[in-house]
Amino acid sequence: MNQQREIENAQRQAIRNHFDPARDWAAWGPCGQAVPTKGETRITIFIDDQIFAAFKAESVKRGIGYQTLINEALAQHIGAAEKPIPDEQVRKIVREELTHTR
Repeated sequence: MNQQREIENAQRQAIRNHFDPARDWAAWGPCGQAVPTKGETRITIFIDDQIFAAFKAESVKRGIGYQTLINEALAQHIGAAEKPIPDEQVRKIVREELTHTR
């Protein structure tokens, strides 16, 4: 139980240390209605506090947005995440490209 509490405290501290309203909000400029992005849907969901804190802490560590991390996790869960190209297929593509350039 203590270890879990230490992890949660570290995650909260990471969030507090990373977020500076004066710096972060000022950089955004004036806010207005978001421009819709093709292929994405805006939603509002409730997430458990410790799940949110974990994604937020990971986003600070990796330097990318927590929403991007949540989207990646969901894509992986449904099998929609991009899978790496097998080495043999990469070799075949390179060979084909090299024959076209000669």
